[in-house]
Amino acid sequence: MKRSAGLTIIEFMIVVAVLTVVVAIAIPSFVNARKASAETKTKTRLRSTVTLSEQYRGRFGTYAPSLTEMINAGLTPDYDTNPQSSYIFSYSGATFTWTMNGDPRAPGSTGDNYFYADQTGVIRFSPTGPADSTSQPIE
Repeated sequence: MKRSAGLTIIEFMIVVAVLTVVVAIAIPSFVNARKASAETKTKTRLRSTVTLSEQYRGRFGTYAPSLTEMINAGLTPDYDTNPQSSYIFSYSGATFTWTMNGDPRAPGSTGDNYFYADQTGVIRFSPTGPADSTSQPIE
């Protein structure tokens, strides 16, 4: 008897089982890599804000009251306001102070940590809720 070319049902089930195991291992790693990337990008944006805020203060003698004012002054921070972005940024400025928060759009899914920066130049984070001036600094 000649065997026909192709997979038997047992061989097909083995292939499906192996693919399922590979996917089950790969997806959590991919999700964690995306979260780590989003958090790195958020820290970079906060560092940029520290620099741009000091440039604004050097030029005008006060901190910018809003990101729009910084942009109008020719200082262009890279903030993603796209609803698909991983983090939401909120900035508040006054004469001698400013603060900025970067919070995950979907905590646990788009990011695990909340971030904060202010005029001190120290970037802080909190894994449990919005970060503030008392949160742990990043290294």
